[in-house]
Amino acid sequence: MHRRQHRRRGSGRLPAHRRRHGPRARRVDELQQLLGEGPTLDALRSDSLVHSYDLALDGRWSRWSAEASRDLGVRSLLGLRLRTQRDEVGVLTLYSAAVGGFGHEERESAQVLATHGSVALAAAHDVERMLDAMTRRTRIGAAMGIVMERFDLEEDVAFEVLRRLSQEQNRKLVDIADELVREREVEGLGPPRRD
Repeated sequence: MHRRQHRRRGSGRLPAHRRRHGPRARRVDELQQLLGEGPTLDALRSDSLVHSYDLALDGRWSRWSAEASRDLGVRSLLGLRLRTQRDEVGVLTLYSAAVGGFGHEERESAQVLATHGSVALAAAHDVERMLDAMTRRTRIGAAMGIVMERFDLEEDVAFEVLRRLSQEQNRKLVDIADELVREREVEGLGPPRRD
């Protein structure tokens, strides 16, 4: 059995792949992307389990099923959508070389696994967001330090200077901060104060 987990990246595209087992699973998924049809794409669009007892006889993805079963030896599959409360989705796809490789018990176990995968996906996204927020906060703090030192300002005034530049230039505050930290100057800031 081969397993693939997918995370959605933009609408209408096959998601980025998280490789689990073997090059065959990767080739099966690449074929879906090339042909624009297959169970992973259907699982992304639907809210139900996608199951094929025998791909050689399954007409839902005629071109993909024919090539996957004939050339790659995939005969049955399960595709389960992964969901979180924020509707970040992915797909867990299980492939088997046997016709009828997924009976009732396997389908139930796969649904439990998909639920656990959804929880893990949500936790990973939360960690990623927290790391991004900490990085942005650190960059803004560093830029505030530059402004405070350069112009002998208090912290709240330095933040206000950066916020004003952000609004005037219609740029994100973190982008202004990044430029100031990287280049040691930013348009609109002016020269350092001289005593």
